[in-house]
Amino acid sequence: AVTSKPASTTPAIVSPSVTKPAVTPSSTTAAKSGGTLKFIRAGAPGTPIGWIAESTGASTETEYLCQEWLLTEKLDGTLLPNLATSFEVNDDPKNPSVTFTLRKGVKFHDGSDFTAQVVKWNFDQIKAGTMNRMVSDYWKSIDVVDDYTVKVTFTEWQNRVVRSFAGTATYIASKAAYDKNGLDWVRWHMVGTAPFVQTDFQRDVATKTKRFDNYWQPGKPYLDGIDYLYVA
Repeated sequence: AVTSKPASTTPAIVSPSVTKPAVTPSSTTAAKSGGTLKFIRAGAPGTPIGWIAESTGASTETEYLCQEWLLTEKLDGTLLPNLATSFEVNDDPKNPSVTFTLRKGVKFHDGSDFTAQVVKWNFDQIKAGTMNRMVSDYWKSIDVVDDYTVKVTFTEWQNRVVRSFAGTATYIASKAAYDKNGLDWVRWHMVGTAPFVQTDFQRDVATKTKRFDNYWQPGKPYLDGIDYLYVA
């Protein structure tokens, strides 16, 4: 006898109908500025925060609130002007250098002027220190061309030597604050040109800042302040 298997049947899958709720446009709120951002950090500064010649690690990350660099770096490695409006690189191995044209009208938090003389003074202090020798050892000379032009001549050419002017080894601090208050004071008081002014520092507890109303970038910063709270 021949036994035939019944034809298999697959039940039809019926998709349930779904009724999507009507989308009601939400009311748009205009962008608002202000407020204080409180940022918890696991690492607290262990070296001075206002004197880059003695700063490293978490201290340099804190300095970013109040001090700036001549250049800034994008995520793709492109270098752009910041406190400098332009820079000219000479990569001739026989006489490598970079010449910065500085931004005019920039003020430090203490009201003093940002000039080529102040930049040279900062770089001289950095070179005399020991924390940033991987950068400053390549600086052969730092020369003031005029009030808003500085030339740094290198001992040799390397691709990374210009990038250092957009990094934590080359923060620019107020010379006037140093002259008035001395090194011990400057070590723990950041006086720069950045968007925020230091209002308080308690070691292993917090760094607090407020908005710098005379910041050189119009309309910025958007916040009233940024506080770093240290929680080990």
